[in-house]
Amino acid sequence: ILLEGGRVLHKQTWMGEQAAGVIEVSRYLLAGAERGVVGAVGLIVEKLFGSLQGVWMILGTGYVVVMRGRVFHRCDAMAAKLWWSLHAVILVWFASRAGYLSSRHCLVLDVCFVVMAAGLLAWAGEMATPRVPRFASAAANRGGVVALVVICAALSPWLVRDIHEGRGTVREAAAWIARENGERRNPGIVAMDGWVPFYSGATRWADCAKSEGLGACAELGDSAWLVMTAEERPAGRVVIASTGTTVEITEAARFGESKGRRGVVVYRVRRSPPK
Repeated sequence: ILLEGGRVLHKQTWMGEQAAGVIEVSRYLLAGAERGVVGAVGLIVEKLFGSLQGVWMILGTGYVVVMRGRVFHRCDAMAAKLWWSLHAVILVWFASRAGYLSSRHCLVLDVCFVVMAAGLLAWAGEMATPRVPRFASAAANRGGVVALVVICAALSPWLVRDIHEGRGTVREAAAWIARENGERRNPGIVAMDGWVPFYSGATRWADCAKSEGLGACAELGDSAWLVMTAEERPAGRVVIASTGTTVEITEAARFGESKGRRGVVVYRVRRSPPK
C-alpha cells in the first residue's frame, strides 16, 4: 500500500463506497471476515516465503522460537516493533478486503525477517565460538570479512540499476500513448493491468487481462485504446454484451520483448458505425 501510492487508492473503488468521512472499524472487520482474514494471512505468508526464498523466513521464525523475541522487549526496538505490527495489520486488512497482494507490499515485513534471521545467525556464531579452537576462530573471522567484501562487490552493480527495468516496454507503450493523446483529455483505456495507463497519465481505465473477456468489458465501448500482452490475440471486431455496441480493434503499436521484458501491444479502438 505504501509503495503503490495513489494508484491503489484510485483503483480501490470500494474505499469510496465504504468509507465516507469516518472509518467504521467494526464494518471493516466484518467485511474482512467475509472474504477471509485467515486467507489473507495465508496470502501474506505465501508472498513472504517467496520473496525471502524460504530460507530467510525459516531463519527469522527460528529466531523468534529460539530467542523468544527477547530483543523486542528493549525500548530501542519498540519503534520497529510497532511499525512492523502496524504494517502487518494493514496488509491483512487490505488483502482480506481487496483479495489482492503483491510481494512488493510485504517489503517492510521482509526487512523484519531478515533482521531476525541475522540475529539467529549471530546467536549461532556466539554459541559456536567457545567450541572452536582459537586459531580456527581467527581464520574464520578473516574469512568472514573477505566473504563480506566479495558479496558486497558482487551486488554493487545492482545498486545503480533501474528497479523497474523489466517494465521497459510498459513505459515505452505508456509514453507512446501519451504522445498520441496529445491535447485530448484523458481518453479511456482498457488494459491487462493498470501500469500502462498509470504511466501514461490516465486517471480512467478498466482492467481486462484476457482477450476472451473483452465482450464483457462495458468500458471498451468508450475507450480509445486497448493494451494487451503480446501473447493475447484480440478479435478485430468485438460486440459488447451489456450494450450491444460493436467496436473495431486494430493494432497501432507493438513493443517487443528483449532482455526479459514482456511484450506489450497497443490497439486502437473505434466504434463501428450503426448499420
